Amino acid sequence: MGRRLKSRIIIALIGLSAGWTTASAQNILTLNTADSAPYSREDDRGFYDVLVRSMFADQNVNIKINHLPSARAINNVNDGIDAGEYARTKGLQRRFKNLVMLDEKLVDFSFTVFSKDPDFSVDNGWNSFEKYNVAYINGWRILEKNVGKTKSLVTVSNQKELFALLAGGRVDLVIYEKWRGIHYLKQAGITGIFAATPALATRGMYLYLNKSYQHLIPGLKKSLRKLKQSGRYDEILAQTLGQK
Repeated sequence: MGRRLKSRIIIALIGLSAGWTTASAQNILTLNTADSAPYSREDDRGFYDVLVRSMFADQNVNIKINHLPSARAINNVNDGIDAGEYARTKGLQRRFKNLVMLDEKLVDFSFTVFSKDPDFSVDNGWNSFEKYNVAYINGWRILEKNVGKTKSLVTVSNQKELFALLAGGRVDLVIYEKWRGIHYLKQAGITGIFAATPALATRGMYLYLNKSYQHLIPGLKKSLRKLKQSGRYDEILAQTLGQK
């Protein structure tokens, strides 16, 4: 075999290899999330991570998960840099014109009161706080719009500050998302704080894709429903959030 032929064969093989690599990369969709544990984790073992990966696997689509700040996560998808983002409330497509929502909720996000009193009950919904010193995280619009009259109100920047106020007796109640709160208390080793029932409000959380991938929506919706109907969804809840 002459040198020229060998060279041509080597070049052809390199080209094929590059083609395979490119094709492989094109078959992996990048999804973004700004959620924190236990919903999403850096090791991709949070509730949303496992659930969404299962949905795409059922459609024979491989995904890569990016953990990004909230604004960048959603803007990258709207700009077509990444394929999708989870988990968000309904209606974002009105603001981000290149997004398409999968109209089957991933989970309910529960806005919950935490108290040192295990028997505290939210009897009057948003108007349950007139006699209490209350705290929540600044910027949570649903709380800013709906929390009624309080004895005093404090806003903080993160969950560590929030639960420190309650643990230290500086407020009577804090309002946070149920499973994030339970997870944080467990990780921080804080005891004697309880999630009250019922939740103040629940909001469905959804997966969004860039409109270039909207052809995947019907299949992914079927896969999510199949996970719920088969019992696998409940297994993922139990494994990642401790729900049964």
